[in-house]
Amino acid sequence: MSIDNKQLNWAMAIVAQAGAGVVYVEGIPGDAKTAIMQVMAEKLGRKFFQHILSQQVPEDVIGVPRIAKTTIAGKEYECVEYVQSRVMLEAIHGHTFVCLDELPHAKPAVQAANQEVWLNNTPPNAMVVALGNPADLATDYNEFAAPVVNRMCMLKWESMDDLWDHGMRTGEWLAPDFPVLPDNWDEYKIKWTNMVLEFKQDASGMKHFEVHSTYPTTDEQKSEPWCSKRSWENAAICLGAAESVGATKDTAMKILTGFVGEGPAVEFMAWYESLGFPSAKSMFDNPKSMRLPRQFAPAHAIVRGVVAHSRNEISSANGEAGEVFEKAVDFLDELHLVNPELASAARDSIISMKPRGYSEKLRNSRRVVESHNAAAAVSMN
Repeated sequence: MSIDNKQLNWAMAIVAQAGAGVVYVEGIPGDAKTAIMQVMAEKLGRKFFQHILSQQVPEDVIGVPRIAKTTIAGKEYECVEYVQSRVMLEAIHGHTFVCLDELPHAKPAVQAANQEVWLNNTPPNAMVVALGNPADLATDYNEFAAPVVNRMCMLKWESMDDLWDHGMRTGEWLAPDFPVLPDNWDEYKIKWTNMVLEFKQDASGMKHFEVHSTYPTTDEQKSEPWCSKRSWENAAICLGAAESVGATKDTAMKILTGFVGEGPAVEFMAWYESLGFPSAKSMFDNPKSMRLPRQFAPAHAIVRGVVAHSRNEISSANGEAGEVFEKAVDFLDELHLVNPELASAARDSIISMKPRGYSEKLRNSRRVVESHNAAAAVSMN
């Protein structure tokens, strides 16, 4: 992940698609945040809904009450149930992009209601993004409670000036460049959940997993990202999503900082880089660069990331799938030299990716391919 300033708002797009925590984007008024969200929804083939939270009361969030009946142990009772809003029904049953607009303008009771409905229980078919203005520019600003912050990835909006300039000059409004997560993106996350666990067990990371020392105590701290098991897990999942689309280190740092705060993010990334583990793409492109942890579990997780990358590369190679498959076998062959047990675990998954009708090339070392029918010690699927 090399630094590339062209990946504007990629962190927002990645977290929104991964669905691990709700992304909150803060930016100045009138900078096309909501309009860009609509374009992103269209690109992803999702129905766009805008919820303006500053206009809500708590009852608007949970639904309208009505008298209903329920049967318990054969006896019928009257009760109150809530009719869900159209947006929630669409989110549950459809393919939607829900924009929680003006979140910090919502009263604390409304923020709390939205925390329970959208932040805690985001419908699995929906993408949810929250937007707002900074305190000094907001019409009516309410600080977030610490539990609200801990369920979100806090990001700053990055103005897309080039697109605006082009539209103003030509009248042609171009869609921004957003990454689309591959279908198997979640195969990458196990590497990063393992890395977070290793960091937790390392002396440099232990302090960031002690709840009593990381829970915010001042009003200023409560509105900033802070470390909890939830925020670290969400961060790890989204780092996997970032790697699946080849995001830069800069984008990965924005995601990590948005979940756990700048200090812990810097320390984690410095710790991870000190280990010298290449990315899944690097090890696929150049198996000789392979470097793995001594412990089986994190090494296995990293190899699974390369297997996932191999699957993506082969599925998108079209007429060159055979050549890309050969690269995957090159990786497998090198892995056998480094760690035969891990090669055995990965073998069947990679061999199963061979394009139909393709005959693999002869090579000096055939031990991996020729032995692929042997029972694998650990499945990569």
